[in-house]
Amino acid sequence: MDWIQNLNQAIRYMERNLTNDISVEDVSSAVFTSIVIQLLKSHKTCYNVSMAYDIKFRKRVLNYIQKGHTIREAADTFEIDTKTILRWRKLNKETGQLQDHPKESWHKKIDPVKLEAYYEENPDSYLYEAAKAFDCSTAAIFKAKKRLKITRKKN
Repeated sequence: MDWIQNLNQAIRYMERNLTNDISVEDVSSAVFTSIVIQLLKSHKTCYNVSMAYDIKFRKRVLNYIQKGHTIREAADTFEIDTKTILRWRKLNKETGQLQDHPKESWHKKIDPVKLEAYYEENPDSYLYEAAKAFDCSTAAIFKAKKRLKITRKKN
């Protein structure tokens, strides 16, 4: 029952550190996130826990550091990685905001339009021939064809 200990720890933390800058709602959302992460870590099945932190939480962490605490103390207090804090500081210095950059879509090696055009011109080509033309593996061509629903039509 680690989550009960975590909850008791969070309540003690709130009693010690609750100020006018931090509302109960902010702390409770952080506590909930911490409990969920602890539960998922303790479970035998591994899940990808990828969550973006709230802007208010990011500001609170950086304010905590500005009050004279070290990055390591902030990381231990808020249970986040030091690299995350350093990234937020850098982001805040560069942009003046704590909002992450929007993720850019990256181009896949196989352009869907070119692959469709290739198979219109060469409908009977083998996977290895297409792989050679696109400079990739046959598995990549197979997956791209499946994704685009390109099939070999038999008459």
